[in-house]
Amino acid sequence: MSNIVLRDYQSSFISDIKKQISLGNKRLIACASTGAGKSICLAAIAKSALEKNKIILIILPRKSLVMQLSRTFESFKISHSVLMGNEPYYSQARCQIISIDTYTSRLSRGRINHIYADLICLDEQHVQHTEAKIDIFNKYPVVIGFTATPDCSKKRPLNLLYSKIVESISMKELVELGHLVPLRYFAPTDFHPESVKLDQDGEYNSRQLDDYIDEKLKTEDGKLKLVGDIISNWKRIAHDRQTVVFCKTQAHSRFVCDEFCANGVNALYIDCNTPTDEREHIFNAIASKKAQVLVNVGIVAIGIDIPILSCVILATPINKISKYLQCVGRLTRPHKESGKVDGIVIDHAGIVANLGFADDKQYWSLDGKETPEQLKKEVKEDNKEPKEITCQECGAVFKSRRDCPVCGFESVPESEEIPFHESELKEVKKENIRPQDKQIFYAELLGYAKQKRFKEGWCSHKFKEKFGHFPAKKKGIHPIQPSQETLNYIKYLNIKRAKSK
Repeated sequence: MSNIVLRDYQSSFISDIKKQISLGNKRLIACASTGAGKSICLAAIAKSALEKNKIILIILPRKSLVMQLSRTFESFKISHSVLMGNEPYYSQARCQIISIDTYTSRLSRGRINHIYADLICLDEQHVQHTEAKIDIFNKYPVVIGFTATPDCSKKRPLNLLYSKIVESISMKELVELGHLVPLRYFAPTDFHPESVKLDQDGEYNSRQLDDYIDEKLKTEDGKLKLVGDIISNWKRIAHDRQTVVFCKTQAHSRFVCDEFCANGVNALYIDCNTPTDEREHIFNAIASKKAQVLVNVGIVAIGIDIPILSCVILATPINKISKYLQCVGRLTRPHKESGKVDGIVIDHAGIVANLGFADDKQYWSLDGKETPEQLKKEVKEDNKEPKEITCQECGAVFKSRRDCPVCGFESVPESEEIPFHESELKEVKKENIRPQDKQIFYAELLGYAKQKRFKEGWCSHKFKEKFGHFPAKKKGIHPIQPSQETLNYIKYLNIKRAKSK
C-alpha cells in the first residue's frame, strides 16, 4: 500500500473516532466540513482496518461516489472490491466499496446474503438515514457515518442509530489555514416567503411554495421575474466565474438555463434523469471551462467535486441549514490553476438573512428535539451575535461594521447601533400545568440556586412569580440540572426586573 499522508487535523479526527470506539461508542457520526478531506480519512481508516485483518465495508448513496472513492483507493493501492450494478464483484474481499441501492436491491431479491464486516463506514450519512437502511446498518458491530451535515427528519432522530457525534475542524478554521477559500455573500433580491408554511421537517411546503412563486415572481406573460434578476446580477457580480445555479423545479431550472443561453452564456442543465455518462460529460465541460454555468435542482449539492466552481446562485428558498451548507460547500475547495481566491454566494431567496453565513458555528443534535436551525438561533440570541446586514446599494451581505466592504456605502448611520441578534422575550403561560411539572420546575430552580449559591427562599419566590403561589410541597424534591426552558425563564425575569428599574 502507498503511504497516506494526513494533515494534522485529519489525524486528530481519526484518533478521536478510534478513542470513542474504544470507550464503547460504536455508533458514531463523523462530522467533517465539505473539503476537509473525507476520502483520504476513509482511505486511512480502511488501511488501518486491513492491517489488523478486519473486514470493512464503505457504503455510498450514488454510483458516481462509488467510482470516485474506488479511484482514490486505487491511487493508494488499497485492495478492494466494488459492489455495484455492471461491475465485477469479489465477495471475499476484506475491503468493499458498496452502492447502497445495489446492496438493498440484491438483498431484497435474495441474490446475496447480508455481507459480514467488522466495521462499516457510511458516506453522505444524512441521505442514508432511512428506516429500511437503519435496519441493515444496525446489524454491524461498528458503524461510522460520515457527513458534513448531521441532520435528519423529526420522525427519525439520529439517535435511532447513533450514540455520539465526533466533529472535525470547523469550516472557519479550514479557511484560516488556507485549506478552503472564504465566501462572499450577495442578496440582491427581496424574496422572503414568510407566508409559506413549513413541513414537519422544517423545510418549505412544496405546494405552497409553488403557489408563492406563481403569485410573487411571475409577470403577466408567465415569465419568472426572478430570472431576469438572476441574469443581470450574475453579470454584475460574477460574470467571469464558473457558476452553479440551484432552482426550485426542473421546469424552473430549464427556464433559467435557456435564459442564460439567450444572453450569450454557455449554460448546461442537469437533473435526476440525466444519464451517468452525460452527467460526466457535463461536469467535465464545467471543469474545463468549455461551459460556464451549470443549472440544476439538487443534483450538484451532494458529493460532486468540481473545485473550479467559484459562484453559486441560490434561486430557490431553503430553510434547512444542512441543505444550505451542501449547496454552498461546492465553492469552498481551492483551485490554484484558475487563481481562485474566494467563492461568491448570490442569494435570491433570503437564505443568508435566515440561516447566517456558512462558516458560522453550527449546532447538531442526536435526539431531534430541537432542529439545527433552532439551536443556532438560540445561541445567536443568547450571545447577542452580530446580525447580517444587506447593502442597499450593491446587495453585499456583511456584519459587524457600518459601511459595505464591497462598495463602501454606509448601510448603518453613525446615529444607529450596529444590529445584533436579540431574543424576543415572552411571558410563560400558566395553563395546562401538571403537578409533576411544578415539582420538576422547583427542582430545576434548586439546581440553579445551588450553582449560583442562592438561598432556598429565592427558589420559592421565583416559583411564585411563575405560578402565582409558593410551592406546596418542598420535602423530597432535590436539585437537578435546569433545562434550557427554565434558564430562559430566569433570563426573562432578570431582564424584566432590570427594565423596570
